[in-house]
Amino acid sequence: MVSMLDSSCLTIKFLIVTIAQLNYTPIHKKVGGIGRGIAERLSELGAKVVINYSNSAEDALALVDTILSNGSKALAVRADLSRINEIEEMFTKTMAEFGQVDILINNAAVITNNPLSEVTEKEFEHQFSVNVKGVFFAYQQAWKHMESNGRIVNISTAGTKLTFPDMSVYASTKGAVEHLTRQLAKEFGSKQITVNAVAPGPIQTDQFFVGKSEEEIEFMKGMNSP
Repeated sequence: MVSMLDSSCLTIKFLIVTIAQLNYTPIHKKVGGIGRGIAERLSELGAKVVINYSNSAEDALALVDTILSNGSKALAVRADLSRINEIEEMFTKTMAEFGQVDILINNAAVITNNPLSEVTEKEFEHQFSVNVKGVFFAYQQAWKHMESNGRIVNISTAGTKLTFPDMSVYASTKGAVEHLTRQLAKEFGSKQITVNAVAPGPIQTDQFFVGKSEEEIEFMKGMNSP
């Protein structure tokens, strides 16, 4: 777990964290949650951090300021992960600023909770474009720019193993990400780059509360360890 790390675990590394992406619900626009926690913690351990955001410039820049005030280095780069050219530009800017990429955290995702009968084509395509296509082509750029002994970590969800109401599309995208993790770990192994996925249970972030009733939230709380 990140909280168990100390500075001896991380000599200077150059890190890209994808944080927040545009969705249909305004609450998703805030830069925060898991990605913010990862960026802050690893910067405390000495990593130089590139923070990707889609439309939350104010929050992203505030996070950069926080990291800079703690004595590390950070850069905010806007990129819509559903667009391949913007993913490429994110890596180009990272290389121009820091000269290398050692760690990629594929954290950004969008979610729209709807029952099967109400899912629209737009919702379906948007979630797969960001959550799967975005991850795939970030992998492609990592292959191009990342040297040996790099690390790629994909943030998945417990929803791939458990069934939650109205999450069929989102869970499917994360199932695809987990399969990509297994498939591409073999390819990246030839470069001594590890590829792993983390599937957290319910975490109290802004995104967690979207589209859930109080009953559903209370039920999910009981799934976590005390």
